[in-house]
Amino acid sequence: MVTFQEAAADLRWYYRDSAGAMGLRSNFGGMVAQLEGGGFHQRASYEADERAIRAAERARNIRKALDSTPIWARVALGVAYRLADGERRLLGITVLAAGEHRRSRSKRELGEWIERCRVSKDLAKKKLWAKLRAEAQGLLESALSAYGSAVDSVKGQKVGPSGQE
Repeated sequence: MVTFQEAAADLRWYYRDSAGAMGLRSNFGGMVAQLEGGGFHQRASYEADERAIRAAERARNIRKALDSTPIWARVALGVAYRLADGERRLLGITVLAAGEHRRSRSKRELGEWIERCRVSKDLAKKKLWAKLRAEAQGLLESALSAYGSAVDSVKGQKVGPSGQE
């Protein structure tokens, strides 16, 4: 079974670093040079180094596991791991946060309202912040558990010589 820490590390890498690790690069520099009339032509190398091949395989395995994960878990994991502050942003998609925000009748956007609760000195808002964090943590743990089960099932699948199941 995959641990929460291993799953979280894989998902952070997948959402934030996998494209660069696989050697995917922007063609922006070449386009700008050509528009400026410099005639700069960078030769493309289609040889993949070993690091890029391992990264592509790792990304493929993570994608297969994500595809086998329930949609609610994929949404939660995407929110939590795509951005550096994603785990905090996860608070905004919880049912409790939406309901409390609506009941507060605040004119503030949900994220700003949550941040105000976090920094507030009011005891009621501090307690609400703690409840929001607990719900978000529970959601994240459930999503990581669903992802971990999917990883285990994907690892158990047999792959034929052509790479197809």
